[in-house]
Amino acid sequence: GTSGGSIVAGFLAQRTDEELLRDVCVDTISTCLPERWFPPLHEQVASFIQHGFLVKSTDFEACARAYFGDMTFEEGYLRTGRHVNISIASSTRGGQGGASVLLNHITTPNVLIYSAVAASCSLPGIMRA
Repeated sequence: GTSGGSIVAGFLAQRTDEELLRDVCVDTISTCLPERWFPPLHEQVASFIQHGFLVKSTDFEACARAYFGDMTFEEGYLRTGRHVNISIASSTRGGQGGASVLLNHITTPNVLIYSAVAASCSLPGIMRA
């Protein structure tokens, strides 16, 4: 989906082929990265029961920032030459979708990649704003 895909797109947007092979495409990827996207399962379940969401958006955003730093789409493009898109959409509590926005180095060159990833992954029931 677009949420998990935005995480992959974030890595592609700012890392060279060599960096991807060295740092991301490794057998130990699930255990070697320093930050967790989500808390342990028992904490997610408790949070959902108590508050109606799995993870605080501020915690998820901090994780995204730890991985992607403050690089913009334009900076990523200049570094890698890749045309990377991340889509975001608004939604309401009733589940009605809003307008979609396509973020990339052409339409939104100054948007920080980490913020695009966090916004794309922000789904009702998963995160609380």
